[in-house]
Amino acid sequence: MADLPEPIRLQQLFARDRDGLDALLQQQVSERVSTTDTPHGPVISVDGRKLHSTRDPCREARRFVRNVDLGESTMVILLGLGSGHVARAIAHQTSARLVVFEPDLEALAVGLGHGPLPPNTQILTTPRRLGSALYAQLTSSDRGLILVWRPCARQAPLAYRNAAREARLAIERARFRDITTQVRIEGWLDFYLDNLPQLLRGPGLDKLRGKLTGVPAFICAAGPSLDKNIAQLRQVQDNALILAVNTAASALAAAGVQPHAIVSVESLDITQQLAGLPWLSEIAAFLELTGNPAMFDLPVRRVLPISVDTSTCSRFTAALAGGQDFSGGFCVANTATALAQAMGCRPLVLVGQDLAYAGDRVYAEGTMFEDVRIDVADGVGELRNFESKRAIERGSQGSLKAGVRQATSFRTDVVPGWGGGPDVVSPADFQLFRDWYAHSAETLRDHGIRPINATEGGASIDGWDEVPLAEVIDTYRLAEPRPDEPSVGQRFKAMTSVDGLDRDALVAAVQAEREVIATMLRLGLEARALVDHDPDGDLNAPLEVSTRLATINQDVSALLRRGPLCTEALTVPLDLLRDRQELNTVSMHQVIEQHLERLDERLEAVLNRLDGSTSRPSLDKSA
Repeated sequence: MADLPEPIRLQQLFARDRDGLDALLQQQVSERVSTTDTPHGPVISVDGRKLHSTRDPCREARRFVRNVDLGESTMVILLGLGSGHVARAIAHQTSARLVVFEPDLEALAVGLGHGPLPPNTQILTTPRRLGSALYAQLTSSDRGLILVWRPCARQAPLAYRNAAREARLAIERARFRDITTQVRIEGWLDFYLDNLPQLLRGPGLDKLRGKLTGVPAFICAAGPSLDKNIAQLRQVQDNALILAVNTAASALAAAGVQPHAIVSVESLDITQQLAGLPWLSEIAAFLELTGNPAMFDLPVRRVLPISVDTSTCSRFTAALAGGQDFSGGFCVANTATALAQAMGCRPLVLVGQDLAYAGDRVYAEGTMFEDVRIDVADGVGELRNFESKRAIERGSQGSLKAGVRQATSFRTDVVPGWGGGPDVVSPADFQLFRDWYAHSAETLRDHGIRPINATEGGASIDGWDEVPLAEVIDTYRLAEPRPDEPSVGQRFKAMTSVDGLDRDALVAAVQAEREVIATMLRLGLEARALVDHDPDGDLNAPLEVSTRLATINQDVSALLRRGPLCTEALTVPLDLLRDRQELNTVSMHQVIEQHLERLDERLEAVLNRLDGSTSRPSLDKSA
C-alpha cells in the first residue's frame, strides 16, 4: 500500500465526505488490490483487473481526455479514480473543479498514493454523498460534465449507475436553474428588490426551523387525484400541519378544508386565485422573495418571506440571517415539502401530487384550472381549455419582464403509476420533480423521517411509501383529539407571530452591496482608461498594463463573491457577451457599469423605503 497524502491534504480532498475519510483511515487493504510499477507511473489492479494500461497509463489517460469536449465545463465529475492518471490529465486540459467518485475504499487507499491529485479536487465515496455535494455546489452558472472511467465502473456497476444518476440530476438542476434564470432574471431581481422590505413583516425560515419537530405534515398539490381524498383532510386540521400550494388552495376551500399556510413562488400575479378564499385572513403565506410583489398585498394573517436557492438572490438573504435560504427543488410542491422538513415535521405526507395526468384531466376539481384538458399522441401533449391560464398571464403585472408564458405543447413520458397501478402519462419535465422527491426521500430517512405519498393516483415516486390517506390518518391517530395540548394550528400561529428581520440589519446589508458596486465601478473606469477605451486595447497592452488588468479582474471576481445581487444582475449580460465572442476589457466594464448603476438606483430606492427619507447621496464611482 502506497503512502496516503498528508493529513491536511486529505482533509481538503474529503472536505465534503468526512465519513468517507474516517472509513478510509480505518481501511485495511487486502490482497484483492495490488500495484504494478511501470516506467510511466504505477497502475492499480483490483480483483486481478488492471485499471490502466501498463504500457503507458499517462498517455492512455491523455488520449481519453482529448476525446472529450470539455468545452466551458466549470466542474468535471469523474466516476472512478484508479491511480489518478485520468484526474491529472483532466487538470492538464482545464481549470474546472474536479469531483471524483470512488466507492472502493481499498482501491482508494492505494490509488491516492500513486501521485498527487490536482489542487481543486474533491473525493466522494457514496452516491448519496456525491449527490448532496453536487446539489450544494452546482449553481445556475455552472456547466457540469460527467466522465466515467470504465475500468473502475466495471468493478461496481450498481454504485456507479447510482452515482451517474445523482450527478445527472444535479447537473440537470443547474441547467434548469440556468434556463429559468436566462428567461426570468430581470423579473426575479426586480421583484426581489421590490420585496426586500417584506423581510421585516414576518419571520423567515431561520426562526421557524425545528419548531414543529414530530408534527405530521400534509403537503397538498392540485393534481386530479386530490378529488379522491381531499375531504379526509378535515380530520387532521388540529393534529397535523397542512400546507397548500397556491393552485390547490381553492380546491381545499371548496372541500371545507382550511390549511395552516399556503406556499407560493410565482412570478405571475395569481392573487385572483386566492383573494376570495373564505379563511385567507386566518392563515399564513410562505411567499418567495423573487415572486410577484402583488402576492405580498394579500390580506393573510402573516407573511412568511422565503428565499429558495434558485437564484443568487438567496445568498443575499442567507447573509442576513443564517438558515433563511434553503434548497426548494424545482416546483412549488417541492418547496412546500422542503419547508415542512425544515420545520421538523414528521412524517411528510404528499397529497394531490400526481405529477401526471388522469386521462385527459390535469388539475383537481375546485381549482381555477379544473377545465384544462390534455390530449396526448405520439409522446406529445397538447393542452386545451387553457384560457384561464392565459388570462392570468395577460393580467399579471410585470409578467413580460419575468418571462412567464407557459407552453401548451410538450413532450410526455409514460411512467409507473402510484401503488403499483397502471402506467400514467406525465410531462417529461416532471421527471425533475420526481427525482428531487426521490433524492429527498433518502435524506429524510437518514433523519428518521418517513416519506409517504398518499396521493392515491398519479405517478409513483421512488423512495416514498405509497399509502392511502385514510390509513395514514389511522396509523398516526390523527383524527383523535389530544387533550391538554395546544393544537398544531395554535402552535403554528404562535411560532409565526414573532418579529421579522431587524431593520438595521437589512439597511446595513443593502449599504454593503452598494459599497461593492461603487468599488467595481471605480475598477471599471480604471480598466477602460488603461486600454484607452479601445476594445482591442488589451490585445497589445504592455506587460505592466496586462498585469494590472489581471489584478482588476481578480478583484472583480472577489467582489462578485461578496455581492450576490451584483452577480444576479451581471450573470446573463456577461454570458451574452461571451456567447457573441465580444468579451473584452471595454465591453465587459461597459456592461458592468450599465447594469450596476441601475442596480444601485434600485438599492437606493430600497433604502428610501426603509427609512422614509426622500433623498440619498448619489453613487460616487470616481472617488
